[in-house]
Amino acid sequence: MDIEKEIEVKILVSDYDFYEVCDMLGITSETTFIIQTNNYYDTSTDFLKEKQIHLRSRVIEEQNSYQLTIKTPQKDGLIEINEKIDKKKLDYLNETGKLPLGELESFIGFIPDKLVLLASLTTHRYQFDFDGGILFLDINYYNGLQDYEIEFEGKSFEHCHWVLDNLMSELELNFEYSTVSKRQRAISSLKKI
Repeated sequence: MDIEKEIEVKILVSDYDFYEVCDMLGITSETTFIIQTNNYYDTSTDFLKEKQIHLRSRVIEEQNSYQLTIKTPQKDGLIEINEKIDKKKLDYLNETGKLPLGELESFIGFIPDKLVLLASLTTHRYQFDFDGGILFLDINYYNGLQDYEIEFEGKSFEHCHWVLDNLMSELELNFEYSTVSKRQRAISSLKKI
C-alpha cells in the first residue's frame, strides 16, 4: 500500500489553449499520451461519501496496470492511498460490489452495502517533471463529453499556483482554477443526461 499526500491545483481550458500549452512545451502529435480509465464507486446510500472517502479503480490497459485508490481530504491537500491489484481483483469488485481482500479493504473496514459503479472517465494523459513538481496534461472523456485539464502537483498550494500562473501568463492565456474533480464532473454529467 502506498500512502502519499497529494497537493495539486488544476485548471480547465479550451482545446485551443490546451494545444497552445502543448506547443510551448514541445509536445506534438507524435507524443505518446497514456490512456487510463478511472471508475468511481460508492454504495447506493453514499456510505463512503459520508465518511469523506472517494474510491476509484484505475486501469491502464497498455501497461497491464490496475490500482485501487481512496482519497480523503485533509486541511492542506488530500491523503491518497493506493493499492496495486490484478484484473481478477478488479473483476471481483465489479461483479460482487465488494472490495477484494487487501490493504485498502482493511483500511476502510466494514462497508454495509454493495459498492456500485457511479461513473467512469477515460483520460489521455501526458505527465512529466516540471518546476519542482509534476505537470499533467489531460484530455478527459466521460458520458459523451470531453474536456481539457492542466494539473500541477507540487510542494504546496502556493507552489502549484505559482507554477500554473507563470505557465499560463507566458502564453497570455486567461484561465480560472477549477475545484471540481474529475470524479465530480463525471458523476454530475450523468445527472444532466
